[in-house]
Formats: sequence, structure tokens, C-alpha cells
Amino acid sequence: MSRGRKIVAWILIGAGGIFFLQGLRVLPSPLMYGKIEWVVIGGAMVGAGLLLAFIPFQKRI
Repeated sequence: MSRGRKIVAWILIGAGGIFFLQGLRVLPSPLMYGKIEWVVIGGAMVGAGLLLAFIPFQKRI
């Protein structure tokens, strides 16, 4: 996996995890605290990051 792809995957996983926890009221945030849409957005970001990190893409010739 390329370095750029790893970086993007880890950013998605990290930011998505923060959004997810703020939506669940674990981490405080005045704008996101306790709102279910941030749980969904954060979960989707974590899922996209995991897919990007662990599913291999074939190079086209």
C-alpha cells in the first residue's frame, strides 16, 4: 500500500473515531455533543478508512 493511501486511511479512522465518540457523548464538543448524525458520520468515516487500509486495489496496466 502506498504511503499516501496509509496517511489518508489513518486520518479517516482518527477523525471518524473522534466524531463517533463526540456523538455518543464520550468526548465533549459544543457542536457535536450527543447528536446521532455525528455517530453515523463518524462510523462511516471509520469504515471508509478501514476499507481503504485493508482492501487491496489492483493496478491497471
